Amino acid sequence: MKPTSPRTRIFELDALRGIAVFGMILWDFRSVSMGNFHVGGEADRVIDEVMRLTDIENTTHLVFSFLFGWGLSAQALSGKAERACPVVPLRRLGALFVIGAANLVFVIRSDFIHIYALLGFVLLLFTSLRTTTVLALAVITVALPGIGALVAARYLTYESYYGHAIFDSLKASHILSSTYRELVHLRAHEFVREYVHPSPYVRNLDIFAMFLFGLYAARERLFDRLRADRTLVRTLLWGFLAAHVVGLGALLAMRLPEIVTVLARAYAIMALSLFYICLGLYVLRADSMSTLCRPIANVGRMAISSYLLHCLLGTTMFYGYGLALHGKLGLASGEALAVLACAFHAVLCTWWMRRFQFGPVEWLWRSITYFRLQPLRLSAS
Repeated sequence: MKPTSPRTRIFELDALRGIAVFGMILWDFRSVSMGNFHVGGEADRVIDEVMRLTDIENTTHLVFSFLFGWGLSAQALSGKAERACPVVPLRRLGALFVIGAANLVFVIRSDFIHIYALLGFVLLLFTSLRTTTVLALAVITVALPGIGALVAARYLTYESYYGHAIFDSLKASHILSSTYRELVHLRAHEFVREYVHPSPYVRNLDIFAMFLFGLYAARERLFDRLRADRTLVRTLLWGFLAAHVVGLGALLAMRLPEIVTVLARAYAIMALSLFYICLGLYVLRADSMSTLCRPIANVGRMAISSYLLHCLLGTTMFYGYGLALHGKLGLASGEALAVLACAFHAVLCTWWMRRFQFGPVEWLWRSITYFRLQPLRLSAS
């Protein structure tokens, strides 16, 4: 497969991927898997409230999931290489799974790349369905993680549902006290044990719902339509915001059945994620944003490399075998560090993309997929 020419790439999608990566950095640095920042002073409380209102914890990975689903679907629907060799998508996802599993074992337990690869295999089974069926399944799938959790919690014990000690490697005692070798060994055992429980299959269905929305968008060429029709963007923008507000209203209502509360929360989060995608498209269409957001788009062009780099940076700063800052920073100072990490990513990715066609991991991914080294440097032309 030839690399996508910079002239044919969709700038808005690259920029959205870059924004999603920045969102992951802002949240992951705070999360218990990395910095575990505490809230103490007034500045901490203000930032905590902003993060709670924007809900980047629950929306960032869904925005990235939509874009990943769209990209995988667009390749499956239009790629000549896939039609000539049907195993190419399988090799692509298999290579991605290996990269994600290596990140999980050797860098950080909370890796999501391997989950995307596993769900990508399932998504390929849906590419032949009718477009309306795909949309209906996407809407239905949003509800399944919450319903599945309620059912499993009722018929299985809490310990049986979530498994015994499958996230020990994310506890402060291990993060700060274990050696790197001990953490690698622990994460490898947790990785194997986790997938004998229903938890990962149920809780990640929200990601698969976004994959289906991405498949629908690819089928309908929705991004081309949204780029050309500003009115359609505004309609979807306010529609998703209204759906989010309705969901929040249901959450604030008193004495609702538990199932209603769970479903309201699931659809409210999904609507907010889709709102952010439309908002990004609306803002990025402005001519003045092209130059301003080019560094962010460069991050999006090498999103997998950027994600893995932020995992490596975070664990080096926060884990015991590095600077051991886990749990020692306030939210304000910790998020300032995350902003600096975002700026570092933007500068580094801009420097890299001026010289190379792909990010380093994206290049490795393509080379493994096609069993030959892909050209990496930009040609003189």
